[in-house]
This record gives sequence, structure tokens and C-alpha cells, in this order.
Amino acid sequence: MKPFVNFFEKPANSVNVFFDAFVEIDLNAIKMNIAEIKKTNANIKIMAVVKSNAYGHDIIEISKFLSKENMVSAFAVDNIDEAILLRKNGIQEDILLLRHTFPERFKELTEYDLIQTVDSKIYAEQLNNSSNARVHIEIDTGMGRTGILADDVVRCVDEIRTMFRLPNIHIEGIFTHLSVADGITLEEDIYTKKQIQTIKNVYGCLLDFGIKIEHCHFLNSAGFLYHYDVASTYVRLGIILYGLCPNFHKGVSLNLHPALSVKARISYIKIVDKGTYIGYGRTYCTEKRTVIATIPIGYAHGYPRALSNKSKVIVNDVLAPTIGTICMGNMMIDVTDIENVNVGDVVTVVGSSEHEKITLDSLANDIGSINYELACRFSFVLPKVIVNR
Repeated sequence: MKPFVNFFEKPANSVNVFFDAFVEIDLNAIKMNIAEIKKTNANIKIMAVVKSNAYGHDIIEISKFLSKENMVSAFAVDNIDEAILLRKNGIQEDILLLRHTFPERFKELTEYDLIQTVDSKIYAEQLNNSSNARVHIEIDTGMGRTGILADDVVRCVDEIRTMFRLPNIHIEGIFTHLSVADGITLEEDIYTKKQIQTIKNVYGCLLDFGIKIEHCHFLNSAGFLYHYDVASTYVRLGIILYGLCPNFHKGVSLNLHPALSVKARISYIKIVDKGTYIGYGRTYCTEKRTVIATIPIGYAHGYPRALSNKSKVIVNDVLAPTIGTICMGNMMIDVTDIENVNVGDVVTVVGSSEHEKITLDSLANDIGSINYELACRFSFVLPKVIVNR
């Protein structure tokens, strides 16, 4: 085992970072992902899904970058507050609100030139009475969440036709959401094809009645990857925009680059003897004389407690196992066999080094979750460092 002479000497690999733990967002990775996406079809219109703080990647930074580089045609957000935030930060592209806006805020839809999702005739009538809104109509083709049911296409089309008689709303599109486009079974594949065919049937019936709508979109990230159809006027890209897989168990043909890394600086190092218990609950006991480093990140920052004694981090381009139960604000790692480790060194909790890689996909899979959840978790507590602006 390598001896440690001075744990508090100036770190050999320290960087100019003033945070104990932080999320790093690489905008160049976003740019490379879009370049990969457009290799499949240079003419696709991308609607960038930046809801929930851009899946934890910083809605303002991501949206301003995409707009400045002219990489997308429109944005999709969760709610009106996210949309207004984008407008106040200079975003001029179309913005679709995917969630309900309550009547007391209808006037803001027009004030900020936003596109509201309409999921029923009743809601369309409310909008018509209080605003002059642009809308896209959501069709439920099998998601079972929100939208006009399309189990009976004729009835669905009739309901949409009544909305065209409302003088104060401007229907610019219809859309649906694919629920198992990233599925791995034949049954899921058939279900997705049925969803796509259903909305295409709705759109076709509207055309038969002389109703031409500018947009009919149904491809999310997984739909784009595995069920591409030129009939979708937008591809609504979320998770792959950020370099992550829609489904850990299903590969992607694109060379995606994760934009989010999580890093922390070593705050403490000590040597303990064989037979020393580490952490709450005594879930780990050292089997030999061990060098332990503590880093200031834990479940309060979004790192799952369920990864205790299971996960690894990267220290000096070497994988180091987490030991003991993940604490609220700290975790312990075994750095016994890693050279030149010092207080202040930056540890990669999620991300890659020259030879090693730790992905949100693999961490989420280890605890039966999904990368979407982990990306969003980290964003609410940890500060962000934006690189490659």
C-alpha cells in the first residue's frame, strides 16, 4: 500500500473550481449529439424538449445555446413558467406547453406568444372564451395520461372538428406521445406502430374534411430512434439530446455524448485498520488496512442511497468503490490502491476520464430506475459549471 506523507499538501490534479460538489454541463456534447441526429436526416425539424430544467441540464443555458446555434426549430416545456422564463431570456422560437395552464393565466399565453396543449373540447372552449391562443391538440393514442381519446377515430375527429368552429383559438397542430417506443418486445413494437397509425388516421380524416393542420407530430427520442416516420413534422427530442439512452437495455445507433457529469472534491482522507466499520448501519467492514477518502456528495444531492457499497467513482483515472452507506451529504470511497490522492482532488461521480466511464444509464439500472430520474435529481441541489459555451 502506498504511504501518505501529507494529505493536505497542494493537490496535484486540482482545478479552478470553487464548489465542493457540482454538476458539469458540456454544451459541445449537445452540439455533437444534434450533429449525430441530423446525419439521419438533415432536414428534420427538432422540437427540443427542455422541460424540468432541461432534464436537469439547465433550461436557460441549454435553450440559449440551441437558439444561438440555430440547431432547433421549436421548444417544448412543461408549464407556462418555464415558457415565460425562456421568453425573458431571449428565446424567440415557438414554445409548446405540454401541461395544462389554468384559466387565470390564459392572457399570458397571448402576451408571450406561446402554444398551449389542448386535451379536450371543454378546455378548448375555456381558452376560446378568455384568450386568443395558439394551440396544439393532444391525442391519446394509448398513453392513457391526457389527450382526446382516439380509440374511436371518427368520434375523435368529430370532437376536433368542433374546435375549429371556435373563433379565438388557432389550431396549428395535433400530437400524441408514444408510451413504449423504446420497448424490446414484439408486443411493444406492435403497440407503438398502432399508436403511430392511429394519429396518422386522425390526421388523414381531418384532411378528408378539408381541414389542413400545419403540424402532426408523434416522434419522441425513442420514436425517432426506432420508429422513424417522415409524417411526423417535428421530432420532439429530449433524452438523446442530452446524450442519454431512452432504454439502457436497448442500444442506439447514434454516437451519443452525455452532456452531464457530476464531480466532487475530496474533503478528507484517513487510514483505518482491518476490521473497521464504515458508515451508518455498519454495512461495510474493512478487510485490510484501508485508505478512505470522503467526498461531499450524498443522497441530499441526488446520489441514490441504494447505491451504497455497489457503485464506483473515478479517482485519478482509476475506479474506486464506494464503501459504507451513502450519507445525506457525504460518501466514503476506498482509494487504497490509487496513487497520489490528496484532499482537494476532483473525483468524477458521473462522467468519464481517459480510460474509465460511469454513466447515468448504468447507475440507474443498478437500482432499478432510469437515467431521466437521476439527471433530474442532481439538478435541484448542486451548482452547475457550464463548459464549452
